[in-house]
Amino acid sequence: MLNRQKVLGLVHCAPCHGKEDFELGQLFHLPLNLIVDEEARFSAGIGHGLAGLSVMKEGNDKVLKLLEPMVMHLETLTHSYPYDWRTNTPVITRLSEQWFVDTAKLSTPAKEAYEKVNVIPASQKASMYPFISSRPSWCISRQRVWGVPIPVLFTLHNRSPIVDPEFVEYIANRVAESGRAIFGSVNRCPRWSLLRSGKSGVLQLNNGLSWLCVLQGGYPANGDMTHSVADMYLEGQDQFRGWFSSSLLLSVALNGRAPYKTLVVHGFTSDSEGRKMSKSLGNVVSPEDLLAANNGCIDILRIWAASSGLDSKCTVGQKEMNQHASSYRALRNGLRFMLGNLHDFNPVAQLSMLGRSLYPESVNSLVLGLTNFVSNSVDGQYFRPVDLAILCWLSRLITNALDSYYPQFRFNTLFAELDRFMGRLSSIYISSVKDILYCDAADSIRRRSVQIVFWLVVEALKALICPLLPYLSEEVEQASRKQWSSFPEVTILKDLPSSLLERYSIRTDHSNSYSNPADSDWLRCLCAMRNWSKFDTPSNAVDTCHDLYLAVVNCSHPIASAHWSSSSVSPFNALEMRLTLPNPTAPDLERALQLLHPLGDRPVVDSDLCSMFRSASISWSLADQKIQPEQNRDVISVDYRGQWVIVNVEHTVKGSQCPRCHRHTKRPNEDVCSRCSEVLTGQGYTNSATA
Repeated sequence: MLNRQKVLGLVHCAPCHGKEDFELGQLFHLPLNLIVDEEARFSAGIGHGLAGLSVMKEGNDKVLKLLEPMVMHLETLTHSYPYDWRTNTPVITRLSEQWFVDTAKLSTPAKEAYEKVNVIPASQKASMYPFISSRPSWCISRQRVWGVPIPVLFTLHNRSPIVDPEFVEYIANRVAESGRAIFGSVNRCPRWSLLRSGKSGVLQLNNGLSWLCVLQGGYPANGDMTHSVADMYLEGQDQFRGWFSSSLLLSVALNGRAPYKTLVVHGFTSDSEGRKMSKSLGNVVSPEDLLAANNGCIDILRIWAASSGLDSKCTVGQKEMNQHASSYRALRNGLRFMLGNLHDFNPVAQLSMLGRSLYPESVNSLVLGLTNFVSNSVDGQYFRPVDLAILCWLSRLITNALDSYYPQFRFNTLFAELDRFMGRLSSIYISSVKDILYCDAADSIRRRSVQIVFWLVVEALKALICPLLPYLSEEVEQASRKQWSSFPEVTILKDLPSSLLERYSIRTDHSNSYSNPADSDWLRCLCAMRNWSKFDTPSNAVDTCHDLYLAVVNCSHPIASAHWSSSSVSPFNALEMRLTLPNPTAPDLERALQLLHPLGDRPVVDSDLCSMFRSASISWSLADQKIQPEQNRDVISVDYRGQWVIVNVEHTVKGSQCPRCHRHTKRPNEDVCSRCSEVLTGQGYTNSATA
C-alpha cells in the first residue's frame, strides 16, 4: 500500500472474498479465481492436496504447513473476524452469482410515490431516501433451503439461467396446490440437461409482497389492484432498509404507487440505563418478571408500551414499571372511587326524572341521552360550575384524543394528559364534592348531579381507554353492570353484548343526528361528549379559583402556619375566611368569584368557592383602596399573580363542629348543623336540640 511519501505495507487482496476487495479487483481488472465451493471447501484442481478440505478447519492447517518452509518470522496476532451471530461460529465471505433488481429504474417513481406517504413521526420521513435513491442493485436471492424458492432453471453444461414465464406460472400453481416441497422434490432433469435453482428469495422480497397477498389475495387476473393499498404499516426504524423500502419498490414496480398510506415507526427497547439489551451483558428484561413484580397486571405493561411513544429508544426496567404502576393505580383508584359512589344511582330512572320520556333502547343510547342532557343544560339550572368544569376538562381530553392522539399514535401524550386529568379530578373536583356525596340527602339535587357527572366520567374513561387498557376497562364495565342489575327496571341489560369493546363497536342509535351512518357507538358517544367544551366559562372560573386556593394554602406569610390546620386536605376547615381583592382587580378573578360565590361579601357555607376552599364559610369583596401587604395578627397578605389579596380569617367558636359532617357550621346549642338536621329529619330522626 503506497502513498506519496512512503510505503505503508503490503495488503492481501482477494477479490472473491470480500466486498471491498471485489470492488478493488473490478477497478484494476484483477482475475476472479474462485477456489472455495458452496460448502466452504477448497475446489477441485487447486492442487497441493487441498481439494475438498474445509477452508476453516483442516484446509487452514494444511495451508499453514505448506507455508512453513517459507516463513522467516512467525508471530501470532489477534484481530476481529466475522462470526455468525446465531451459531457463534466464524464465517467466510465468498463470491457467488445472485439475482438482483435494478433499482436505478425505480428510484425516481419510488421517490414520487413516497412523497405522498404520511410518516409518523414526521422526523423519520427522510430515513427512507437513502434506500430508494442511492441504493445499489438490490440482491433478492439467498442460499437457503427455506423461504420462497426462485423458480429458475439452469443448463447443466454451463449453468446459464433459463427464465420462462410459463414455467414460473406452472411452479406457482403447483406450489399453491401442493406446497413448497413440490419445487424441491427434483434437483436435476438429466434428460433435458437442466438443473433447478437452489436459491430462495430474500426475506425482504417475500414480505415486500405482503400487500399483494394480504390485501388482494394474490395477483388479480384483470389487473385490478385498487384495494392493494394498506392504511398503515407499523414497524421499527430498521425496516426502512427492509420491509418499508422493499414493499415500496415492489409496489411501484408492479402497481405504480406506494403500497401504504401511512408508515408508523417505533423505536427499540433498552434497559433502564439506556443500553441495548444483550444476553452477553445479562441485561435482558423478561416480561414475565415484570408481570410477576406487578401482580400479573398486563395493563401496566400496556401503559409502558403506550407511554414509550415512538422515540428512537425506550427504556424498560423495574424503575419504569414503578412509575407506570403509580399512574395505573391513580387511574384505577379514581374509577373505583366514582363507582363506589354510584351504588344507589339508577341512570335510567335519573334520565326519566330529568324529563326524558323515551326509554333508552340500549346502554349506549342511555349514555347519549345523559350526555346530551348535560350539553343542553343551562348553567346553574341543575349542575354547579364545578360540575361543568370537570366535564369541560374531560371534553378537551376527548377532543385531543380523537383529533390528534389516536390518529397520530401519540399514546404517550394521551396517557400524560390522562394522568393530568385524573390529578385534577381528584385534587379539585372529588375533594370539593366529598361533603355533598357523604352528607347531603341521598336524593338531593346536588348529590344526584355529582353522581351524573361521575357516571358520565366513568363511561367516558371506559370508552377512551378501552383500545389501550382493555382489561381495566372491562373490569370497570363488569362492575358497572353489576350495579345496574340491582335495579329491576333497567331492562336494557337484557341483550347487552358480553364485552365493552363489543358494546361500543356496534351501532344501536339510528337517529339522523349524525352525518356519518357508519360511525360506531364508540365514536358517536365520544363525539357527543366533545360538546361539553362549551362550558369553558365555568372551567376557567374553577381553574382561576383553584390557583387562588393554591396561592393561599402555600402562602409563606409568617402567621399563616398559626391559622392553617395540619390537614393537607382541609387546612381551612375551622376557619371563616374573608377575601379582599384589589380594586381594580384582574377581570378573570372577579368573574370567577362572582360565578362560584355570587353573594360576594355575604358569608356562605355551601357555595362552590367554599367547597373548593373547604372552609367553614367564605366571602369576598373589593377593597376601597389599593392594597398594601398587611402585617396584622389576623390579616394575611397573599401574592396572587402579582397582586396582593388580603385574607382575613377567624376561627370558629368552640362547639361549632358538626358530629355528622365534621364541618364547623353548627351552632353551639344545636346537636348538628342545619343541613344535617334537614337530612336526618327527612330520614325520620328528630333534632332534640333547643333553640
